[in-house]
Formats: sequence, C-alpha cells, structure tokens
Amino acid sequence: LVLALIERMSPTELVTNTKMLERLGVKEVPALRAAFEEGLKKAAESKKTTFKATRAAEAIGDEKLKAKLVATQEKQIAKIGGVDGSWLVLGDKSGSMASTIEIARQVAGTLAKMVTGKVFLCFFDVSPTMMEITGHTYDEIIRKTKSIKSAGGTSIGVGLDSILARKEIIDGIAIISDAAENCPPFFRDVYKRYSAFAEKEVPVYLYRCKMEQH
Repeated sequence: LVLALIERMSPTELVTNTKMLERLGVKEVPALRAAFEEGLKKAAESKKTTFKATRAAEAIGDEKLKAKLVATQEKQIAKIGGVDGSWLVLGDKSGSMASTIEIARQVAGTLAKMVTGKVFLCFFDVSPTMMEITGHTYDEIIRKTKSIKSAGGTSIGVGLDSILARKEIIDGIAIISDAAENCPPFFRDVYKRYSAFAEKEVPVYLYRCKMEQH
C-alpha cells in the first residue's frame, strides 16, 4: 500500500510527506526506500522549485535520506538558471516580524545559487547584521543565522546604508518586511544616496509580510 502511495505521488507531494513516509518504513524496507529515492530523482528534475526538500530534511532522522533531500533541493535551484549581477536581501527582524527571518533565508538561499555576482544578506531592526552569502547553501545560511532573533524598531534603510558604506555595487534589492519603517535612516532617503553613488536606480522587490500580533 505504501509502495503504491509513493509511486502515485507528485514530486512535491513526495517531498512534503517525507516525515510521514519515514514513519511508514521508507528507510527500513528496501523496496520502499528504492521507490522513494527514485521519486527524489524525479523531484530533482522538476522545474517547480521550492524549499520543501530542505525543510523535510530538517524533520527526518536518517542522515542518508537527509543528504539526498538537500541534494534534490540544490539540483532544483540549479535548474532555474542564472540571475545577473550582485544582490542585497534585506530581512526584517524587528519585534513584530519574527516570521520574516525564515523567508529572508529562503530568498537569500535561492539567490545565492543563481546570481552571477555577490549576494549579501542583511537582517535589520534599527541596526544591520550584514553577511556575504555568495554560493552558500540554504543549510549553511541557517547555520550562519541561527543567532538572529526578532526585536527592536524598524529601519529598512539601515541595511542599504551599510552596503553604501562598503561601496558595494549591487544590481537588485529584495526586501522582506511589512515595509512599516519607524526609525531613520529611511529606505527612500538612503536609496536616493545609493542611486547617486552607483549612478543607476537599482530594481527593488518587496515581499510584503503581515505584522505579527503579540
């Protein structure tokens, strides 16, 4: 019955239900394990890329299956193709935005494997926590950002100001936030200064997240 279930699952369903399949014996029964690994090969070829594989890997105990799931995710990301230039990911870690920390990791993890230049990840409240994550895997980014906690006010501009101070040229900005700034420097002001420095207006993409109620 479990074998038939595995064979009929889509790549996304297979990855999403990894923990359940582990409980049903996929790592102990050779036939089930073989069918599962064959399904992972199909998932790796899928054009639909998500971070479900990495999140599933975190939930299971079998180290070999964990490694296969992470490898599946890396192959999926590689299939998207390249993105030109260098990018800055600004992740809101102010007091009301704890969920954006994980979303920022996911966006940064995708860009880190796709861009032709550098990738910077900056978590901000009223001060920046900046790091370069060029070429890092999602798993590496999680380890590097484990200490990030939500607290404080909100200044989106402080992250871009940090890049300006470093005199780094970037070609795209991804902001993960509710966009409710309440502390300077404000993004619009820093953006004007950065545009003058870079001699171009860098595209900005906002992933708007809802403010969390406490």
